[in-house]
Amino acid sequence: MSKSDRMSPGSVTSEAFVDVKLTAHQLTLRGMRLPVAAHYVFNSLAALAILMLGHPVIAAIALVSACGIDTLQQYLLGR
Repeated sequence: MSKSDRMSPGSVTSEAFVDVKLTAHQLTLRGMRLPVAAHYVFNSLAALAILMLGHPVIAAIALVSACGIDTLQQYLLGR
C-alpha cells in the first residue's frame, strides 16, 4: 500500500483504528496506570542522578516524595 492510498479519505487502515467506546479521559487514565514498582524504579534512577550531582539530602527528599505521590496517585486512579 502506497502512502497516497493510506492518505485517501475513503480508506480505512488499522493505523487509524480507535476504540470509540472509550472517551479521551478514559484513555488518558489507562495510560497513567503503570505498576507502582515501575514508578519506584524511575524515581530511584532520578534520585541516583541527583545523588551523583552531590546532593544527597535533596535526592532522599525527592525519592520519598515522588514515591509517595506515585503511590497515592495509583490508589486514586484505581478507584
